[in-house]
Amino acid sequence: MKTKKVLFIDARQRTIVETTVSSLEDMQKLVGGLIERAYEFEDGNEIYVNEEGLFDSSLNFGFFVKGGHQIYIGNGFLIGPPDKRGNLTDCTMSVNDLSQLISFTDIEQEY
Repeated sequence: MKTKKVLFIDARQRTIVETTVSSLEDMQKLVGGLIERAYEFEDGNEIYVNEEGLFDSSLNFGFFVKGGHQIYIGNGFLIGPPDKRGNLTDCTMSVNDLSQLISFTDIEQEY
């Protein structure tokens, strides 16, 4: 995989920063586990999250897409749409644009 520009959604710190990934392992490190596509914007950019985030009771932070239907537990990242061969591409959205589209939240665990 060639190096790709992504926007890292750090829900714990409530920040969004531009960074790069060069492998599946890099993407997994950003979210702290296995990745899962969670949301696709109209422009094709996609948010990926930890696929087991909902089951990790140690995570008490997350984010949601404004107008969306779900809270994403933990961190995430935004990457560009797949090309015609199915390869992921550079994120085309700016940090400022993404910050207008998501909100951070604290998660209360109920037992």
